[in-house]
Amino acid sequence: MTEFKNTSDHGYPDDGQAARGTDARGAASSDGAAQSPADDDAAWESFLADHADDLGALDGSRAARRFEREAQKQDRLRHERYKEEARREYEEMSRPDTGDGPRDFRTSALDDHPDDHFTPPDPKIDTDSYTVAYVALLVLGVAITLVALLVPAVPHALWTVGGLLMLLGVVALVVRRR
Repeated sequence: MTEFKNTSDHGYPDDGQAARGTDARGAASSDGAAQSPADDDAAWESFLADHADDLGALDGSRAARRFEREAQKQDRLRHERYKEEARREYEEMSRPDTGDGPRDFRTSALDDHPDDHFTPPDPKIDTDSYTVAYVALLVLGVAITLVALLVPAVPHALWTVGGLLMLLGVVALVVRRR
């Protein structure tokens, strides 16, 4: 494995890796023994002692305080999201009729679901509202055409309107019956 080159000389040979016999990941190399946790703690304490003034300046900086506030805010938001998700899951699980399995279906297949807005057909009435509207257009067109035919003082535009209403009613009824 490739060793990292330490460019700053603080008295640690190769960042302590060669002296400890480990590679860059901290795993024991073939020529040395495994590093103990006590050595890690001692090396970390030595590093903190050497760089105490730099770390103190970083801890008191405005950027560090801003970072800390943002990290606390993110932790608080994450905690609130987890709490809200747990509340939703609890509410969903506490509902008695939310089963999704095949044996959780409690009503008959013949029952109408209350949300499907189904209206059963009335056997006394065969026509629907569209058919009634199309027949009304046809009758209105015939009436307007007859009035225009029998009264000579009516303008010719009434002939056109009556003819269009008749045509629209007949075509709509034919298409509707197909």
